[in-house]
Amino acid sequence: MNDVTVVHRRGSGAAPAHVTGRPAARLLGAVLGYRGHAAGPRPAVRRLEVPTGAVRLVIGFGDPLGAAAAPARAPAPPDSFVAAVQTRAVATDSAGGAAAVTVALAPTAAYSLFAEAAGVPDGRRTALSEELLPGVTLLARELARLTCWEDRFALLDRFLAARLAAGPPADPAVCRAVGAIRRGHGRLSVAELTAPMAQSRRHLERRFRAEVGVAPKAYAQITRLQYALRLMESQRSAAQTATEAGYCDQAHFHRCVKAALGCTPGRLRELRNRSPLHIGGLLESFTLPP
Repeated sequence: MNDVTVVHRRGSGAAPAHVTGRPAARLLGAVLGYRGHAAGPRPAVRRLEVPTGAVRLVIGFGDPLGAAAAPARAPAPPDSFVAAVQTRAVATDSAGGAAAVTVALAPTAAYSLFAEAAGVPDGRRTALSEELLPGVTLLARELARLTCWEDRFALLDRFLAARLAAGPPADPAVCRAVGAIRRGHGRLSVAELTAPMAQSRRHLERRFRAEVGVAPKAYAQITRLQYALRLMESQRSAAQTATEAGYCDQAHFHRCVKAALGCTPGRLRELRNRSPLHIGGLLESFTLPP
C-alpha cells in the first residue's frame, strides 16, 4: 500500500495543493516518488524548478501545463511528457484546472523504461507517445477514471513495474557510479569512481552519458547542489553549507548556485518561505513571486 500525504496551501480551506506518495517497496530505488495535482480551481503559480538528478515523467489528464526556460516564457508543452535530467533551473507556470501526476525516476530506471537516456541535458521535454512508452494512453484514461490518489499511485506501481521488467537493464557500472555519487553527495571525482572498476574513465563516461543523459561530473554537481539546498533548509548559513557540501569556499558555492539556478544563495533563502516542493526526498522547486 502506498504512503499518501496530502499537502494543503497555507491559509487554504479543504482543497489540497498537491498529494505525494511513495512507490511500492519493489520499486524503491527506481521510482523516487509520486506527486499528484487534482483537477479544480487553483491560483496560477510560477515555480523555479531546481535540478534534482531525477528524470520527471508527467502524465496529464487535465489542462496542459505551461513551461519555459527561465526566465522567458514559451508555448505550453504536451499534457504528458518526460523531462530529462536537468543541469540548470527552469521556470514553470501552472494554473487551476490541470490534473496531472509526476513520477520522479532514477535516471538508470528511466533508461530501462524508455530503452535510452530520457532526452538530453537541461530538462528538455519530450512528448509521451505510444511509441515512446507503450500503454501510456490507456494509463492516462485509467488515472482520470480513478478518484482516489492511493489507487492512482497503485496503478502507477503496477504499470511501471511491468514496463521496467520488460526494458533493458542499465549498465551495472553506471548503476554503481550513480549510487556512489549519491552516497557521496556529489563529492567523488570521476577518477575516484573508476578506481574500483575494471574499466577506463573514458568508457564509464561514455556509458554514463548514454544512459543518464549527462556526464558523471555534471551529475555529481547536481547531486552536490541538492545536498547543499537540503543543508540550507536546515538553517545552515551559506558559509556552513559551502563547507559541509564540499565547495572550495563560500564564493565557489555562490558561483555554482548562481550558474545552476540563476539566483544567489541569499535569494534562495528568501524563497524558502514560499512553499518549497519536495518529492522522494529531493527538493524540486520554489514558488516565485507573481
